[in-house]
Amino acid sequence: MAYADQNSINVTMRWLIACRFRFGSLVILVMGIFSSPCWAQPFAYITNFQSRTVSVIDTATNTVAATIPLGFGPVGAAVTPNGKRVYVTHGRGDWSSEVTLAPNLVSVIDTITNSVVTTVTVGDQPVDVAITPNAI
Repeated sequence: MAYADQNSINVTMRWLIACRFRFGSLVILVMGIFSSPCWAQPFAYITNFQSRTVSVIDTATNTVAATIPLGFGPVGAAVTPNGKRVYVTHGRGDWSSEVTLAPNLVSVIDTITNSVVTTVTVGDQPVDVAITPNAI
């Protein structure tokens, strides 16, 4: 006949609770190591149509970190999910009496160098741009 007193039950319960706590901590640690990071992006890209530039704002300090010159007035901008490129659409050249049309371009900006790496010719007067989550 098995006999268990109150002390052996308390010791057993403490052991089970300690093991469960250690296992739970291990699961949380492993999940943290293998999960993908979700950091806030450090910069915002603001199109300045009249000055034909893109302002790069450091979101930690809320100051302009760089100004990227463009040949035509930028309208829309979108950053790739990996943060390596910014795609900027161009509208009309300016709103003055000497209106020049942008040649249907989208500029691609490298976020490391803050410079235009290429331009893509698209349809008439692009305005908005969107990037899918799985873009490279």
